[in-house]
Amino acid sequence: MIDPGPSRALAEAAARAQEMMHAYQPGYETQDDQIRSAILARPEPSTDPMSVAAPEGSYFIGLDSSGQKFYSRDGGFGIVGGKLTWSDGSAVLGYPAKAAAGAAPQRLVADPVDAALGRIADPRVEADGAVVYSRSSIDPKTGKSVPEKVVVGTVALARFPAGTALGRITANRVSAPAGIAPTTASPGAAAFGKLAVKMRDVGSIDFNAGLNQMREAYLALDAMSADARVEDHTAHVAMDLIK
Repeated sequence: MIDPGPSRALAEAAARAQEMMHAYQPGYETQDDQIRSAILARPEPSTDPMSVAAPEGSYFIGLDSSGQKFYSRDGGFGIVGGKLTWSDGSAVLGYPAKAAAGAAPQRLVADPVDAALGRIADPRVEADGAVVYSRSSIDPKTGKSVPEKVVVGTVALARFPAGTALGRITANRVSAPAGIAPTTASPGAAAFGKLAVKMRDVGSIDFNAGLNQMREAYLALDAMSADARVEDHTAHVAMDLIK
């Protein structure tokens, strides 16, 4: 009978190594409680003004191409075709500049004329979640071009009750459990902190814990490999004696 031990040990080592490959992926959500960081907010500097990190315990809200809602700590945004999106085109939800008080989060879209004429310059996301850009207008008195700040809206944040088990959709996107709706608001509102600007969240893996788990997995595999070599050598000696 083939001993399944080495196969399990090899699979464990491979799984640990695969998980560590995501250690610095923005917004990565590990499913391994043994290597999950106790601190969810782990931002690192970025030079991109459209890159932000959510406060501890909060998620950005999005819609994928099929219209399915998801939550993510990946704050790497962009304005494409006048729409605020992630790199794959998924919509980032928030509160438009002229939205009524208490309105539900919806897609954030810039002025369609500005988008069509290519007048969206220097887009950025501010600490209060405001998505803004600059456009030039002509001063009727002087005839000179004057920069104007335009606010598209404010990104929305979601917070779930403590201990909520979120479902995993992709490496850095999660779903809400059935029957549980998060609290949503703008950054800086009650119970929500502000965004860290020009920052990216590097995911939920505790790097040192992950390395320790990976080392233990390889040590276990090495120990089994050594045992197998001893057994193989013993078998060969026995066969030589028989001959």
